[in-house]
Amino acid sequence: MKVVILHHDLENSEKEMKRIIEGKYSSEVLLLDIRKTNFEEIEDFCPDLILNRVYASVANRDYCSVKKTLTLLKKLDESSLLIVNSYDASRSDYSKFFAFNLMNVVGINTPRSFLYGLNSDLEKTVKTLGDFPIIVKRDSGGRGKDLAKCNNFEELKQAIGVIESSEDYSGGIILQEFCEPLESYDYRVWVVGGEAILYHKRTLISLQEDEPAWLASRSLGSQILRADANIPLELKKFCETAAEAINSKFDVLDIIKTKNGFCVIEHNPTPNVRPEYKEILGFCVIEKLLEKIIERYGLEAEVNGE
Repeated sequence: MKVVILHHDLENSEKEMKRIIEGKYSSEVLLLDIRKTNFEEIEDFCPDLILNRVYASVANRDYCSVKKTLTLLKKLDESSLLIVNSYDASRSDYSKFFAFNLMNVVGINTPRSFLYGLNSDLEKTVKTLGDFPIIVKRDSGGRGKDLAKCNNFEELKQAIGVIESSEDYSGGIILQEFCEPLESYDYRVWVVGGEAILYHKRTLISLQEDEPAWLASRSLGSQILRADANIPLELKKFCETAAEAINSKFDVLDIIKTKNGFCVIEHNPTPNVRPEYKEILGFCVIEKLLEKIIERYGLEAEVNGE
């Protein structure tokens, strides 16, 4: 088996993937920096599997590389190569508004979202989204960068201004309905090939001292929590349907429980699997993901020692 791993700055997840694929499966891995590679280099390698590991958070510092990744994936989609994930799912990773529209079409419960523009009527938008509080976030990005919960127009304009003034970001700005969580944690559900295979929880935090916890973000301080081994059936089906809506082969969904049931906050087709996951959850998440991808898509890869 030959595997290409597309990446930006190498992080632990990509290094661990390479180690497991080469060690456990005796397979060849080619690490390709999206800033330097091209379609021809990938095609010449003749990979059995391409793993797109260019994080959505790359848009925080290098938006051009996100655009290049999508251009490359669109071209790769025209070939017969197996890509996890291909163009549609990756675009949903890099554009929260694109993901919202795909989910909205099939009736997935997710916060109403609006793509802000220069001619946007803020008062009308706030009414459409159900009044304050309003969530402001980058359309493309991750790890809580410039995320804000706004309780009035002054805070809303200030949050928009912070993103607009960023010199290294040229993507859109999302205004989003605030959906109040009923629990003190969210659910992270991992879906491979249309099947929810594992999940865990994360503690909710707040960005202000005087507000209730509402946000789950490991980068901003949430803690990873173990969950029961079996995913609740209602949650499992909900996440599998949501992952299918963005045409993903692999997806990690951030879910909260609200008065209207489970709600998708975000899709994460390129999650960062931190080293502490193994210690807290009791198994190697990356190894399990690779096993499921290889099994689900019929890749020929012999396990060492078997």
